[in-house]
Amino acid sequence: MTRVSETTGSTICEQRQQRAYIVFYQRQCGNGGTYSWQAEPNQRRLSQEQRESSSGELHLATARERRSAVVMTHSYQCCCWYLLLGRLQFKLTAAVLRYYGYTERFYGSDIAAAYYILSMKGGFRFAGQSEWFRADKRGKFTWDFLEHKNTPLEEVNMSYTDINYTGLENLEGQRSLRTLSVRGCPEVDDWFLARLHVLQDSLEELDISHCPRITTGGLAALRNLKGLRRLDMSSLPGISSPGLVIILLEEMLPQCQITATGYDLSLRQEEGEGNEEQMQG
Repeated sequence: MTRVSETTGSTICEQRQQRAYIVFYQRQCGNGGTYSWQAEPNQRRLSQEQRESSSGELHLATARERRSAVVMTHSYQCCCWYLLLGRLQFKLTAAVLRYYGYTERFYGSDIAAAYYILSMKGGFRFAGQSEWFRADKRGKFTWDFLEHKNTPLEEVNMSYTDINYTGLENLEGQRSLRTLSVRGCPEVDDWFLARLHVLQDSLEELDISHCPRITTGGLAALRNLKGLRRLDMSSLPGISSPGLVIILLEEMLPQCQITATGYDLSLRQEEGEGNEEQMQG
């Protein structure tokens, strides 16, 4: 039986890991009871004497203890790795946001937005400029964009990045943003589409294709983008009856050219009624 040291000689890190594992193991088991590996020495001795009452049962119980110890050790290691990765991801996100606030104070919102895009491995183009600034596959980029202080962004490409509705607030100050692509972004959802109203005065082209978390109800929020001229909503697995959805979007955005590929555009009356309620609700 594996014993967990409760002495004062253990480090603070070890104690925190032990407590985290206890909570994790209790949730997996579905109750908050005390387990045999946590039991007091007297209780363990008592259970040992009970098992020794039968030599055959003792061997079986010992084998079970070994298997249980291996399972608990593996679960403990998995929990530690899970906590470590979660902490690293939180620290990286917090570092990006902290530096965004720093650059906004000293360089302005345009440079801060540019840095955020590059840190997320995206790309952009300043208004009045033909050059695009992009991060490479490793996330590295040049700092030449700092020379364009107080120059708004006109085109932003965040395709296949981890941007979500929270990160969209870094672009709220871009009143000249005409084109936005979030193609294939796994975290773009209905909440993200609902927050796009902050760009309703300037946004003309939007690419939300291949985003798995967008549903029919989220597309209804696009009615606020009255200046939208092009919309790519191809291959959205979260919407049903896409033929009817396209018709409703064309009614809400009559000046917009909609691209929708990768669908079976056959209209079904049963599904159509439900989708129409979601779009108009």
